[in-house]
Amino acid sequence: MFQLSQKYGPAMLLKLGTLPTVVVSNAEMAREVLQTHDADFCSRPVHSPGPEKLSYGFLGITFGPHSHYNSRVRKLFTYELLKGREQFLWAARVDEMSKMVKSLADVATTPVNLNDHIFKTAEGILGQAAFGKSYGAKQFKDKKLQTVLDECMDIASSFNAEDFYPNWAGRLIDYLTGYRARLERNFNDLDVGKNRESSKLSMNNVKALLLVGNGAELLMHPEKLKEAKADVRSVVGKKALVEEPDMEHLKYIKCIVKEIFRLHPPAPLFIAHESINSTKIGKEVYDVLAKTRILVNAWAVGRDPAHWSDPHKFCPERSCPGMMMGSTSVTYILANLLHCCDWEFPEGVRREDVCMEEEGGITMHKKTPLIVVPKRVN
Repeated sequence: MFQLSQKYGPAMLLKLGTLPTVVVSNAEMAREVLQTHDADFCSRPVHSPGPEKLSYGFLGITFGPHSHYNSRVRKLFTYELLKGREQFLWAARVDEMSKMVKSLADVATTPVNLNDHIFKTAEGILGQAAFGKSYGAKQFKDKKLQTVLDECMDIASSFNAEDFYPNWAGRLIDYLTGYRARLERNFNDLDVGKNRESSKLSMNNVKALLLVGNGAELLMHPEKLKEAKADVRSVVGKKALVEEPDMEHLKYIKCIVKEIFRLHPPAPLFIAHESINSTKIGKEVYDVLAKTRILVNAWAVGRDPAHWSDPHKFCPERSCPGMMMGSTSVTYILANLLHCCDWEFPEGVRREDVCMEEEGGITMHKKTPLIVVPKRVN
């Protein structure tokens, strides 16, 4: 998509099956879609069997098309989880971070899969904030919660014929290829009615795993890692964990998190929008008709050479935007990891041997786990 945008421009019209789809790939076009003309582009596609099934008929706020119900639920979610429970959320962060630090101390000097520890911590934070308990990865038909969630994300991002041919032919193809059966199995794994634990995870949970998991960027840049540790430890001092008042003083750590958001967006392509009305966008005055799907290429926006000098370089000193709850949790987890431990690659592993390739669909993550050796210092 990025290479196509460099050749054909920041707004491309693609014909995916029977559906017209516009892909926007720079900051100006993204701003027009997400802000200037938000009222025209605020809906979601309704012919999408995976998201429809997994969100109980578009009752969730992520995939639901524009409606009075959806608007009310979004406001309720914003107040209850992002504002009304902020103090409870902070207590959850402290509780889950304490558990993580202890688990790392128990295996000090032994190589660990950092992604597993981070996922468990992020899962616990959201579980406590949303449901009042750390529900853990239990009772998902003998599967890890991470495995179930990975399957959910893979289904939501994989090809299915009905997405592009929303008629009986598309449904028949999905039945013959096994997509429908796979979707039903995953839904049953996630369904709260068939499990005694809830699996209602939000994208903020995923952000913590994806973005701190890409903390490999720090290990690949030892001078940045040294500066980051000095920043945290000078602010926190001899305290066991980073405390809430410390957060506003962690200037360099916040820059690191924002730079990771830029280079490794949790969703390289934003979840598809659908235009409600026909409108015009861009200086070139492109016509976008009603019922057109809109994809914002966040990966390309973060690498737009018109906005970023040396856009492929990891440079925390530059300034870029973040996201409130996701970036706060990520900043807190990353700051504590740097405060409590020194980090090294396992013996015999050189920086140039570490694979930095990414893979995924709706979300992106490192192709290989981040294996590191923690050494407790605080």
